[in-house]
Amino acid sequence: MNSELQKLIDNWMRIDPDPKTKQKVNEMVANKEYEKLSKILNPQNRLEFGTAGLRGEVAPGFCCMNQVVIMQTAQGILNYVKEHFPQDKAICIAHDARHYSDVFSDITAGVFIAAGYKVYYFKQLSPTPYAAFFSEHFKCVCGVMVTASHNPSQDNGYKVYGMNRGVQIVPPHDSLIQKSIEQSTEILPTTYKFADYLTQQYKDSQLFVELNEESPETQIYYDSIKVLSRTQTSNAQLKFKPEYSAMWGVGCVPVKRAMKTFNFNLDQVNFFADSTIPDPNFGGEKRPNPEERHNMVKLCDKAQKDTQVIVANDPDADRFALAEKINNEWVIYHGNEIGALFCEWTLQNTKGDDRLILCSTVSSQILKEMAKKHNVHFAETLTGFKWLATVAREHTDKRAVFAFEEAIGYTCGDNQLIVGDKDGVSACCVMMELANFVYSQGKTIYAYLQEIYAKYGFHAWQNSGITVGSMKEVGELFVPLFGKEEKRNYVQQIGRFKVNRVRDMKEPGYDSEFGQPKLPVSGSEMLTFYCDEVTCTFRPSGTEPKVKYYIEAVSKKDNQDAKQIALDFEKEFRKLLGK
Repeated sequence: MNSELQKLIDNWMRIDPDPKTKQKVNEMVANKEYEKLSKILNPQNRLEFGTAGLRGEVAPGFCCMNQVVIMQTAQGILNYVKEHFPQDKAICIAHDARHYSDVFSDITAGVFIAAGYKVYYFKQLSPTPYAAFFSEHFKCVCGVMVTASHNPSQDNGYKVYGMNRGVQIVPPHDSLIQKSIEQSTEILPTTYKFADYLTQQYKDSQLFVELNEESPETQIYYDSIKVLSRTQTSNAQLKFKPEYSAMWGVGCVPVKRAMKTFNFNLDQVNFFADSTIPDPNFGGEKRPNPEERHNMVKLCDKAQKDTQVIVANDPDADRFALAEKINNEWVIYHGNEIGALFCEWTLQNTKGDDRLILCSTVSSQILKEMAKKHNVHFAETLTGFKWLATVAREHTDKRAVFAFEEAIGYTCGDNQLIVGDKDGVSACCVMMELANFVYSQGKTIYAYLQEIYAKYGFHAWQNSGITVGSMKEVGELFVPLFGKEEKRNYVQQIGRFKVNRVRDMKEPGYDSEFGQPKLPVSGSEMLTFYCDEVTCTFRPSGTEPKVKYYIEAVSKKDNQDAKQIALDFEKEFRKLLGK
């Protein structure tokens, strides 16, 4: 071991208050994992703070999630808001059931209370929608949700809402916070003593407001989502048998409470006994995400015999998934299909030409057709719910009533989106109400979806990716689409499919219809090709040598024809790319 590595080890041992991570460092030293130690203990390899906050493995080192990194992050965020929003003195904090979520939340609360901030802190296990909703309700300068959503069990994350609204941060807040963190790495004595500020003394001074499911304040969320319930009376008697899964996360308690808010009788609902209990190891499941088809297949296989509809959340309850038994065969709905169901139901049950519906650019464009038929406004945004909620909040002259992204993220509203992020809790209940309505008419959710397709065209999706050997090869995949010249010459034909419009989101940006894209451009590649029957968006992963494509086909004939068009386009598109 060289002297430089010894300095890094000594520094970590000096600043880390956690005996568990210290022990892991000692074990790596004993095992002579010097190369790994040199990497993880070097502050220059710090876990980068982005618009999604932090996310990484719970382990020692600056590139992982641990008490040192969270102490420095909390100090950095504190210093950022003190400098840029000095008049605002409140923050909301919540956490899920992952390993260390409670500790990371305690640290954050202690740091802000020590600085004289009022901290609304959900000490209990909480869903992500709580952090978004209550950050906005309590007019907090920012909010923190400690969760890694549906990442593997060894991970955790740190999501930040702000500033002064319950929406995930957008640039330039992320890079400015990162800079502030880098300038706040000397851990203060008060930070190490974070637990001293989570006491009755600070409750009495009203700086520490501890919240839980029994708190009167928590009821405000449920009073707010009650407006989404359109059929309260008939909800009391379910015409179908649902079964709910929390995917080993925190959703069961708030979902049961939301079901009562919608006037559902819990005795008429089945619950998956194992996955409704919070488990930081997710029952051994490596990818605890209901968007992953294998997880929904498992739920279908073990559902109770009388179950007709499965409703599920991911572990932090911001996403929502759906399956339905049709003629003893399970239909697992695609995120875009669920979005279409929610949107049509919402538009049928709200009024006004000032309504606004939104989706991300890689999600189904069926919303655009719905907007035309219902004479309401439609907005398309960049990928990520932070952009959907930001655009919705910026349209102050319109009423955002629904927003979604195809990665099973949904949020509903009436006068405005109730939660400025994905809300799997209220989504679960809205879908149950929709299901109860269609079943009371002798139909199924699937039949209702077919009615939607008959009205707006039959839609099908073929989303996949191409993995290559290096990031350089990722760039080379784009060459067949616009050539090698500095001035891009975009392809005009993809097999039998004529390209009517091209949108290029890489700076400086280009749109063959509008000249300049209406969405914000960036330094990353993202191309969208619009053909008569097909829309295709092509973009790099950003974190691995992989490109993703999102193909949506539309047919006036039927589902099978739409699916075949999507497959035909995929074949021609991959052929053009040499893949």
